Amino acid sequence: MGTFVAIACPCGYESDGLMVGCGFAGPDKGYVLIQCQVCQRFGSSGVATNERRCSHCRSRRVRVFDEEVPEESLTCPACGQPAAVIRDAGLWD
Repeated sequence: MGTFVAIACPCGYESDGLMVGCGFAGPDKGYVLIQCQVCQRFGSSGVATNERRCSHCRSRRVRVFDEEVPEESLTCPACGQPAAVIRDAGLWD
């Protein structure tokens, strides 16, 4: 089962739902959470994708959060502060 997550910050920023994990299609069809190191936006990318890019600025400089969603605060793309956190936003199959 996969999870939808949202990135939220006290400044008011909240991302759309991002797919993480895998559904019934199997682990090779799953998704991982990524954060662009250029524009700081979050996204999700297919596990089987060899070339990950930011969907906003198309940069290849992305941080990949493998398997587990990080517990630490993340850099908010809106305010630039390390105050954003990951919240569960639902499940997907």
